Amino acid sequence: GDDRISLIAANLHCVRVMANVVKGQAEREVLSIFGHKLLTISNDLIYPFGRQSQLSYDRWRNQVITAQGFMTTIIAKNDLISLKGSDVSNILLSINTLLASQIPTEHPRIDNIMYSTSCAIIISLLKHYP
Repeated sequence: GDDRISLIAANLHCVRVMANVVKGQAEREVLSIFGHKLLTISNDLIYPFGRQSQLSYDRWRNQVITAQGFMTTIIAKNDLISLKGSDVSNILLSINTLLASQIPTEHPRIDNIMYSTSCAIIISLLKHYP
């Protein structure tokens, strides 16, 4: 339920912070293993509002922004985790699904932060995986 999703989002945030500060080779190897697994999980947290009706809009929004921030960091750290073509495709699919859900009568609007973090992911993919 909600607690499980919040725990996953907290883990994404922690690994994102670690990816920015880890220097040692052994730590980077461990982070690489967990980072790749969490990348797959982060895709599952980016979906149109309403798919999981138990979440409030604010919790859903924070979850999406956290997952997007994690993705942006992991993409930029391509020396830590090398993405496969299928990883890139899945990331683009999750962003496209989120942004395509903009039917005003059915879903709350994607706010400026969510839109800009979506754009940051796409820019990072273009920069690091041309």
